[in-house]
Amino acid sequence: MTEKEQNKNEIVVSISCITYNHAPYIRQALDGFIMQQTNFRFEVLIHDDCSTDGTDDIIREYATKYPDIIKPLYEEENQYQNGKPHGSAVWNFPRAKGKYIAICEGDDYWTDPLKLQKQVDFLESHPDFSMVFANVRLHYDSGLSNESLPLVNREYPPYEIYTEWRITTPTVLFRKDVYNTEFYQSCRKIKNPVFGDLTLFMAASTLGKIYGMNAIVAGYRRLISGATTTIRRNPYRHFKNRIFLSNMLGPKYKEFDVNHFTAAYLLWAIKHIWYKFPENWLFCYDLIRFSPKKCISIIVGAITSKLLRG
Repeated sequence: MTEKEQNKNEIVVSISCITYNHAPYIRQALDGFIMQQTNFRFEVLIHDDCSTDGTDDIIREYATKYPDIIKPLYEEENQYQNGKPHGSAVWNFPRAKGKYIAICEGDDYWTDPLKLQKQVDFLESHPDFSMVFANVRLHYDSGLSNESLPLVNREYPPYEIYTEWRITTPTVLFRKDVYNTEFYQSCRKIKNPVFGDLTLFMAASTLGKIYGMNAIVAGYRRLISGATTTIRRNPYRHFKNRIFLSNMLGPKYKEFDVNHFTAAYLLWAIKHIWYKFPENWLFCYDLIRFSPKKCISIIVGAITSKLLRG
């Protein structure tokens, strides 16, 4: 894309960043946005969910310095803790002016100053693709890991994305039209999904193909306080999200979920049956409805094993 091919005042990419209590990380995220070298305009839509650690003050500092780029929204009450609709699809996607949307939450960051330019160039020259993603360096609480997700430069089919979870959100760039697909809007019926990014990826696959780049463009933090830890503590919401998605995607996806998640979900629900009454009773009931043969087999096997042990 050259400057002659587009209006100089037109915003081509909207960067969606949601944050809460990310004071130790948010500067690195914002610097990663500002350093992008592009031949087009971009905006940073950043939403702070009433941080209490000074994250909002740092955002205001950058918004004052880069008023044409940084476009913040601040909450006076924490929407997540109040059980209100939240996330990029609520706060940022609807106000995006760009033809494309990139995502990077406040505790992640970009490392490649050409990240946006390379990805926009790819989608501009490949109109049959709706989304592109790339590779990351992984951060753990204990420090930086040298591992990165193994990718090759190729198309990644939706079933592979659903079953192997190869995509890390801060590397993604997608066409804004994905947000308006029937699939994505139908999935918004899920109240506060645990993994809204998987829903987004599947929606992108209904609009076009998805391409993976073997280039490290971001740092991705896997923190103890992250979503994966939340799911381990109570996987019911994650289960309901996957039921909804697999029912929309078809029998092959449901079969995968039945075979790979039912046992772990059921054992957790039974073990914690009195922990959160009646929710975990409903968890068991929904699991049995979702996968009756698998659940009965697991329960019978567990009883038999206990009887044999005496």
